[in-house]
Parts: sequence; C-alpha cells; structure tokens
Amino acid sequence: MDPRGALPMSMPEWTPEQFDLVLKQGGPRALISHAQSLIAPAGLDCLSVTLRICTAGPTVHFYHHSSFAPAWDQRYIADKLFDFDPSISNDNHCHGELPLFWHGRLFDEAMPLCETAAEFGISFSHGWSQSVFDARQNSTVLNVFRSHGPISTEEFYEHEARVLLLGSRLHAALYNYHLPEIPSPVPIPNLSKREREVLYAFIELKNAKRVARALSIKESTVHFHSNNARKKTGATSTMSAAYIMRDQDIREHTPPPGKGL
Repeated sequence: MDPRGALPMSMPEWTPEQFDLVLKQGGPRALISHAQSLIAPAGLDCLSVTLRICTAGPTVHFYHHSSFAPAWDQRYIADKLFDFDPSISNDNHCHGELPLFWHGRLFDEAMPLCETAAEFGISFSHGWSQSVFDARQNSTVLNVFRSHGPISTEEFYEHEARVLLLGSRLHAALYNYHLPEIPSPVPIPNLSKREREVLYAFIELKNAKRVARALSIKESTVHFHSNNARKKTGATSTMSAAYIMRDQDIREHTPPPGKGL
C-alpha cells in the first residue's frame, strides 16, 4: 500500500433503520445510492455488492448491485462474471471477514470480468473487498474503490471497521429484500405461538437458560418447545430451526410474535 495517498476523510454515521427505510421506499438502487453517499466523504466513489444466498440443496443465488449503470449489474449476473471475480472468490476470503486489499495483480487472471467492465467504463484499480457471513452460510462481498489515486495505509485503517459495518448493514437489508424472490422449499408445518416465541428468543439470546429467563418460563419448557420445533422443521439444532422459521416469515411477510409489520 502506498503511504503517500490522500489524507483520510471521515465517513458519516448511519443506522439500520436508515437502510431499511431507504430500501423500502426505493429498492436496492436507492439503497446503493445511499451507501455510496456514505463512503464518498472518504474519497471512495465506487461501490458494488455481491450477495450469495444458499438454499436447500446445491443451488446458490447471486445478486449484484453497484453504483454503476443497472445494465452492468444485469450483465454481471447474466454472464456469470462472479465465476471470474477474484474479489468475491472463496479462496480470497478463506479467513472469514478479514478485508482483501487489492494488490496490483489481483485481477490479472480475470479478463472476462475486466473486459466486460471496461465496456461500462469500470476499472478495478484502487480499493478493497470486505466479506460478511451469516449463520446460514449466506454471504455478501462489499467492494469499495476509486479509479484514480492509490489508497494509503492510513486511509485503509481509518475506514476498515466502518466498511465492515456498512457491509453487515447491506447484507442484512438485501438478504431480507431478495429472499422472498426465491421459491420456497416445502413449507414447514405450522409452529405454535410459544414455539415461535422460543425460536425468536433463541436468535437473540443463543441458549435455553437466557430464553427461559426472558420469557419467564422454565428451562425444561424451553427444551420441550425447541425439540418440537426441530422435529417440525427437520432442523438439526434449535438455532437452525429458528433461522428456517425466520426465513419462512420473511418470505410470507409474517411479523415476529408480538410485533406488527
């Protein structure tokens, strides 16, 4: 990294509520435009997001959104350029959520990607990639970059944590947006109100003891309802059952227990 780059500029604050509101009002295009406005003060004028959603079986669904023309996003998916994109390669993100700084030869073997991008005036020159994973093995890679001027070490470390947070916010918002578009697997049997309450509490609290305390019930009652939920969903763990239920609720726009839409 070149330590002689421009002086770092701070990024503004943001909240999950901001993202949800923008996405609800204007869809992914508006959300990406909002995200771009957040990184622009740091001298990063380009942004792209590639979302992977894993479903039952081997199928993986890809979605791509960027600060460039919609035609580029469509072409990226239609031509399966994600197969050539080193910025989202599992090999380059094998260390979890560590950022991938773009070195000079990263895109050397990605000619189909680079040649197609050039048609849209896109150059992968100076930037980095931030991966985000969730408990269901879905992932998002957020690329932040600019076409001119190297990114200094100081800039990178100044904004690294904020870009990770931005990636997490985008992943959550876009996952919830795109999941209903994916055909649902065999619907799960209806869960009782208490089973749903227990599973939603598990997502936040992670273990039966905390769930029992939060719901003011016995721990044995928590185990009873979580066992029933696992049997109904076919899940191997209570947390897996909870995510299956939540994804089904997102598809059907069903509010969590005790909450409105």
